[in-house]
Amino acid sequence: MSLCQASGNVGFPVVIQGTIQRATIPDTSIRTAAFKTSLSVRSVPRTYDSTTGYIDELAGQDTFIFNSTPYLLQAVQIYDARNNTVLLPAATGAPTFEGVPAFGLALSFTKQQPNYAGEAALIVLIPIYSQATVTTAAEYHVDIDKYFKEIADRSISSETRSLGIFLNYEAFRCSYSTCVELRSGNVLNMRVVLFPGYVIQSATAALYRSIPPLRVPGTLRDFQATAFRRSVNAQNQVTVSQWSEEGYCYAGLISVGDTEFYRRFTFYNSTIQPVAGPIRPGEEHLRTTQQYKCMPLDKLKDVSGSLVLLDPATGTRTTLADELELDEVVKQAEVADVLPADGGGVKAFLFRFAGTIATIVTVVFVGFLYYTLGQRFHTTENAVAAATAAVAAANAVSNAAVNNPAVSGNGQPHPANANAASAVTPPGLHLAEQQNQHPPAGQSAIPP
Repeated sequence: MSLCQASGNVGFPVVIQGTIQRATIPDTSIRTAAFKTSLSVRSVPRTYDSTTGYIDELAGQDTFIFNSTPYLLQAVQIYDARNNTVLLPAATGAPTFEGVPAFGLALSFTKQQPNYAGEAALIVLIPIYSQATVTTAAEYHVDIDKYFKEIADRSISSETRSLGIFLNYEAFRCSYSTCVELRSGNVLNMRVVLFPGYVIQSATAALYRSIPPLRVPGTLRDFQATAFRRSVNAQNQVTVSQWSEEGYCYAGLISVGDTEFYRRFTFYNSTIQPVAGPIRPGEEHLRTTQQYKCMPLDKLKDVSGSLVLLDPATGTRTTLADELELDEVVKQAEVADVLPADGGGVKAFLFRFAGTIATIVTVVFVGFLYYTLGQRFHTTENAVAAATAAVAAANAVSNAAVNNPAVSGNGQPHPANANAASAVTPPGLHLAEQQNQHPPAGQSAIPP
């Protein structure tokens, strides 16, 4: 038979001796966390078994996500919390409540999938104080008071239809891991989360007088008997001397002054946030369809309820924002491939491109001007004068391009503009001007 290791907490619950002071909790033992819940909503009044303490909440319909591991609710129990309640301080330092609770509420969960990280079971312990005996609260929690009052009245209201009234709020909480032996030879590892508690009216607390002890529900222990008492045999070995078929366990014990206390207990300055819709196996890390607007999704393959499934090949799926950011990176890379590799960068490239366009426009303009003048003038003298004017216009455009060259990456005029004059001047017209010759009488200076 396997026994729980003596190096950690054993028994359930673990009773803490002494008072936890906020100022003495080391920073390494305090974490900021946001736990999540997905809770069902009921319309049928709850019933309560005073013998076992169980309330008929719907098993398997409520999810509590602790450290990214989802746990499914199995049982809700009212238990005797008078001798095993831990008084937690508030985040500001003062005690949340002082006094002896009237009873406690235990929410018991099992891990959604056996191969997930974390303990096999999770139990949330919430002390409930009577307004008549608590010493630090003059007011009571209306919704919590209504929850317990309606159980006795066999009624239900819109405020109490979900367990969110107990879970979804910000508080300073504490958790620890513990272990209990099972008669099957295995051990049950549990995560216990301690809440500060709530206050109800004294008349409501009086409705619950005979409160049974805290136990481990059968679904958490596979209905195996739990170790109820341990003893040391003649060989100085720890053994289990008594078992409990009802799930009652021996209690653990630790002092606040123990050097192991802050190593075994973790404190959370935490919020608990509800999520939309049920959480199914493998979907606890998924994002909603609201984050994938305008993206093509196959409703049969890509969507489950309001959640978008992960890519089975990569285990991830990018949102629309991710896709747009990736597209922008790709476009920038494509532009970088087109741009020249010299040191001129984008600016030099644009200057060279503009210079090339200017040269083409100049050639087209001068050719059009040359053709127009040839059609308009029919005498030798007028034709020569028109040709001379065209050459002067072409040279003026060329000189402007040379005086304002497109700069290449090394700071020199680009070769495409170095001989702009010869590139845009028709060879025949340029030669006639240089030799200053006139064509024979009766012939036109411009070919037909």
